[in-house]
Amino acid sequence: MGLSKQDASPHHLQDGLLKGKHDWLELYKLDPASLLSEKPTSGLPPCISSVDFCDSCEVQEIPGRGRGLILAQDVAQGDVVLVSKAFTMGRNDQLLKATVAKLKTCPQIVHDRFFSLQDGMQSSSLAAPAVVKPLADSYLKDVKAPQRSIDVARVKRILDTNSHSLEAITLNGDPEDVDIAGMWIEAAFMNHSCRPNVSRTSVGDLLVFRAARPLRAGSEVLNFYCTLCQPQRMRREYLRDTYGFVCSCARCVFEAAFLPPRIADEFMERAMELCQSTGGARKVANSLDVLASDVEKAVRHNLTSGHEKYTRSDKLRAACNELWSPMTGWNEVTPGMLQGMERMLCGSFTQVSMSASYAWAQMSEPSHFLSSCGRCCEQLLEVSAYSKVLANFASRRAVQMFKVHRLSRGTIEAAQFARSCHEFCYGEAVWSLQVTRLAWPKQLAAATHSTPKEKTETASEVSSQSTVSHQPSDGPFSRDISAPSRASGEDGNGDAAEPWECSVGVGQEKVLVTLVLPVGIDVCDVNLDISSNCVVVSGVGADVIQRVPLGHEIDPRRVAPVKYSKRQRTLTLELPKITHRPEDKVG
Repeated sequence: MGLSKQDASPHHLQDGLLKGKHDWLELYKLDPASLLSEKPTSGLPPCISSVDFCDSCEVQEIPGRGRGLILAQDVAQGDVVLVSKAFTMGRNDQLLKATVAKLKTCPQIVHDRFFSLQDGMQSSSLAAPAVVKPLADSYLKDVKAPQRSIDVARVKRILDTNSHSLEAITLNGDPEDVDIAGMWIEAAFMNHSCRPNVSRTSVGDLLVFRAARPLRAGSEVLNFYCTLCQPQRMRREYLRDTYGFVCSCARCVFEAAFLPPRIADEFMERAMELCQSTGGARKVANSLDVLASDVEKAVRHNLTSGHEKYTRSDKLRAACNELWSPMTGWNEVTPGMLQGMERMLCGSFTQVSMSASYAWAQMSEPSHFLSSCGRCCEQLLEVSAYSKVLANFASRRAVQMFKVHRLSRGTIEAAQFARSCHEFCYGEAVWSLQVTRLAWPKQLAAATHSTPKEKTETASEVSSQSTVSHQPSDGPFSRDISAPSRASGEDGNGDAAEPWECSVGVGQEKVLVTLVLPVGIDVCDVNLDISSNCVVVSGVGADVIQRVPLGHEIDPRRVAPVKYSKRQRTLTLELPKITHRPEDKVG
């Protein structure tokens, strides 16, 4: 596994690679397909001369979970947590044979490390290393042991439990089958979570993990073993049948409380029926959008019982504290936290919006595509932060916005968000190569440099409503980068836009606001920010077009989706009034 004729890395890179230093720009040039996680063009990915790199982690025993990878120091978002060199890699039907052959003659340290892994049936008789470090020089020099006899059945069980299949997606975001699997020993020490805190990519035969969010020393590094955008029951069944454990991660506990199987299964039945439907493409796409909206409504309704469930369940309180921030009561849930909860729960059905976005793209319906694609981005940001799938959808969304709106403010922010997704997932060094491979228009690529992005992206940076969006404007989720609008003065004069015709009606339980779109204004160019006593309309030609006072206090967290009438060119908002607000608890 040291230097060999099959090694693709040039000599000028090898010294750094063997010391755990990686020139990502040069490495991705060796394996261009991995730049955007595409399928290898021919054969296996290139073999890269490198060692396992894991300076910031230790393998420790975790009560109730076995061994896991623990951070020994703080790690910034997007920074490398682990680079794992493939012990073996090959076609799925060849991996076992290749692994057994290598175990017969590999250095003893590698042999022992492999057999220290769990095989799903028995505890290992060999202890895992206390600290995962780059391998010793003797290993790199291909120091081989005499031929050993190998327990092939146990090797197969270890591979079944710990190997990874190579993952690939097309430039259109479609998952692509790749008949290639590998055994990455150090990566196998990571435990699973349905809301992982690292992103996973590969270059050559290296598996690379980067921090999906800022991580503190003492945190466990959590990988994922299953498809994340599916309901809890499906995730649990797959993990139980494949890996022999029942997942009890924080996301599963939270989802069991607010989107239990009896509700999720009904939505899944509808989704399966639509996938098998022989109806027209437009009808199916519309039905998928309706289903996604129905999931959001059900989730929003279920969260209204949060206080009661939170008070009863110690497990739920612990899950909330892990997923968001420590709380002493449900009354401390902010509008931003609540929106994050909604998006994470809806993330179990992100594939519904993915399917809708594919359909709308094929029918060349940019408005509908942007809406579905935006919904995918905000949900992926909660369940699979800065993954390659999120980077792909963010890029497609930015390109489509450029086609429709050119360099509007919303387009620029969407492009910057897409760049952030790629940099957090693949590393900052390779964006110049990626944007070329993505074939972005030069103006759009240049726009990503117009305002520096901070490494603190949150779910507030994306909105599912790329046509008409609304956010509670009194919390951290008030910023909406997906609704295209141009800043004041962009047309050269900076004059404020003329007020739009609007009406406000007050009912017993709701405030009804109706806005009439002026001629020449498209629904895609509208952004609505809703606070407890005001609706702020912004869009083309001005930062703020007008403010609509409501006259009554409303709950911006429970606002229903905006209704648009194409025939009458009106936007209608149904805003639930607050008739009674209990006093906040003290202490």
